Amino acid sequence: MRLIFISSVIAVTLGFSGGVVSASGADPCQVPILETHVATFPYGIADKHFLAGRYASAFRAYYRVFFCPNDGGTYAGLNPEAFDVGVDKLFRLALVEASEGEYRSAVGTLKHALTLDVNADEARYLIGNVLFASGEQQKARSAWRAALRGPFFPHAPDDTSVPPPVEAAREMLRRFPG
Repeated sequence: MRLIFISSVIAVTLGFSGGVVSASGADPCQVPILETHVATFPYGIADKHFLAGRYASAFRAYYRVFFCPNDGGTYAGLNPEAFDVGVDKLFRLALVEASEGEYRSAVGTLKHALTLDVNADEARYLIGNVLFASGEQQKARSAWRAALRGPFFPHAPDDTSVPPPVEAAREMLRRFPG
């Protein structure tokens, strides 16, 4: 097990689980990282790492948000249909790929997820992040704009909340207007 020191305060384990392992063979949900809890961003600590340019840590943290309920993840971030059609497995794979710097592969995996579930608004947001991390800022902004347009997974008629991927994409476009 390796430790990655980002900052001090509270230790939060960031990594992966669910049958997907990193190239090193480690279960990424078990890779500890020291960090503070950040609730001001749609995806909390993951967005904070991304905005700071710590892309590998950010993609591990996005994985944690979506798939590691024992350490703060809730599964609530993914379209509920994602689990029905197996798109969750593609998200897991794409986030492992992105955390290991395999950006082209991660984008392809996320685009494949969209072909299986057009409502997977998280995929549009994450495609933007992966493209940005790979240096393709203009394409990233296009992906974030696509996240704003949807389509989105269905919400209750009285639910006026903004889906987290939309909120997160707005924040990225605000910070990186290009």
